[in-house]
Amino acid sequence: MRPARERVERARAELAYAEQALAYQEALDRSLLDWCVTDHLIQLLSPVFAMGPAWAIMRAIAPHLSDEHGDAMTLILEDDKDARADAIKELRDKWKVQSNEAMEVLDFFAGNPEFEGELRDAILDVTYRFSKDKQRRAEWQEKGVVAAPKKLFGPRSIRKQRRMPKRFLIAFFE
Repeated sequence: MRPARERVERARAELAYAEQALAYQEALDRSLLDWCVTDHLIQLLSPVFAMGPAWAIMRAIAPHLSDEHGDAMTLILEDDKDARADAIKELRDKWKVQSNEAMEVLDFFAGNPEFEGELRDAILDVTYRFSKDKQRRAEWQEKGVVAAPKKLFGPRSIRKQRRMPKRFLIAFFE
């Protein structure tokens, strides 16, 4: 009877070990699934959060005219402060009208492939010219502007931030 009890105890110990190993593998499966789903969601949603370029376009058509920009556009009237103030006010009013018109057109033609194609061409033309202008780049960098990383979000950058441990992969694919 004693050998039978020893076999039962050994079987229970092996069963406990097997259950523990199974729980570990199931946890790895769930972790990998969570990681893959999160990685995929980040890949899909990352363009939504890349607002830097979108803000540049929105600022370009915004009705706000900074004092610095207004002063630069009215340098010719430097001696006559009243005329300069009037010119800046007129300029701000003109920018508001232009911005409102631009916003209305952008809203009205949203989804129109021809309109969006031409808009894309215009944006690409300006960005291409500025990207090739070394003097403008140097002037902008002198102001302390640092170039943004090529890709802030996405699967590669996330993988670099959260490297999946090698043992995790080995354990998962065993």
